[in-house]
Amino acid sequence: MSIWLRGTACGSDTGTVHCGITRPAALVAAALLVLTAPGPARAAPPQKPSGETEFSSSFESGDPRPDWTDTVETGPDGRPKTSGVTPETTPAAPGMTTRPDTGPADSPTAKAHAGFTGGHALRYAGTHTAGGRGYSYNKIFDVNTPVTGSTSLSYKLFPEMAKTDLAYPATHVAVDLAFTDGTYLSELPAVDQHGAPLTPQGQAASKTLYVNQWNNRESRIGAVAAGKTIDRILLAYDAPKAPATAPAFRGWLDDVTIGPKPLEKPLAHLSDYAVTTRGTLSSGGFSRGNTFRHRRPQRFQLLDPGDQRGLRRLALRVRAEEQRRQPPHPPGVQRQP
Repeated sequence: MSIWLRGTACGSDTGTVHCGITRPAALVAAALLVLTAPGPARAAPPQKPSGETEFSSSFESGDPRPDWTDTVETGPDGRPKTSGVTPETTPAAPGMTTRPDTGPADSPTAKAHAGFTGGHALRYAGTHTAGGRGYSYNKIFDVNTPVTGSTSLSYKLFPEMAKTDLAYPATHVAVDLAFTDGTYLSELPAVDQHGAPLTPQGQAASKTLYVNQWNNRESRIGAVAAGKTIDRILLAYDAPKAPATAPAFRGWLDDVTIGPKPLEKPLAHLSDYAVTTRGTLSSGGFSRGNTFRHRRPQRFQLLDPGDQRGLRRLALRVRAEEQRRQPPHPPGVQRQP
């Protein structure tokens, strides 16, 4: 006698039960083996290393080196983010030149052929060929840096001015950031320490970038980009129209730093924000004014700024001219020299 169970056939003739797998069950089991058998190993898609919350490069030996040189960013639409700008080295190509070099050749306030820190900096250069807007957003570093509420961006910028042009074309520059979600820092309302928009056109319009010397820029990007992840660090030139007399532009970038920074406590008095050592960076070709610490708590004292070292009696030429034009003083009133 045989007893049929689901998928098995069992028989008993000597008191021992023998069960065997039927053909339908065998086919099902074989199919399961095919479906569950391990296949050949497949490589996982490449992933960036775990994101570091800090990034810093001064373009020196031992610092992170640029992952791209003279390379235009490609936008989310697949199109290059450049128009109306050509590089310094290959005028027929689109975009601008961005590559490490030894720093500006001349400055009245800085060491020649050096960066702000060390002996190297990133040179940016190009020619604004369009009559209207010209721009080039070049990618520099490939990173994977998360942004928190305390994340800040800082860098040093040296816009050159070889020829006099009141449009100051080399100041239409700013560091930009491409995030993993396809957005850019320049699309967000980020501002620098002066409250100027952290965009190329915003920086130029603010008139806070001095040409032929290093300028510090800081922005608390966590205020507008917290929760995003930085994918690429860019340097962007973007001007609304061609410069009038000097379509070629050039400058330098150094000390790019991204990382958490605590909020600065406000100082007790507005006078505490005055930098009394600013005049120490003056030179024979560029005057920042002679500044020094001076306190007269009991009496008032008149101090004249000086811009002519050869003048001993009157500090400023303009003061001599004012005294020459000043009308005679009334009788009985003595005028101080």
